[in-house]
Amino acid sequence: MKKIFILFFILLLTACKVGEFSEKRNRLHDMNRTNICEKDSSRCINGVPW
Repeated sequence: MKKIFILFFILLLTACKVGEFSEKRNRLHDMNRTNICEKDSSRCINGVPW
């Protein structure tokens, strides 16, 4: 039982990479955000999209 917990803990530590996302996920997140302030200024505050 103890070995299972140790193995699970090691797998948990190696599986987590905080802040690192795949290229596909970054493209989906940034989709339709390019030049949004130029296209629709009502979606920006001082040039920063929200």
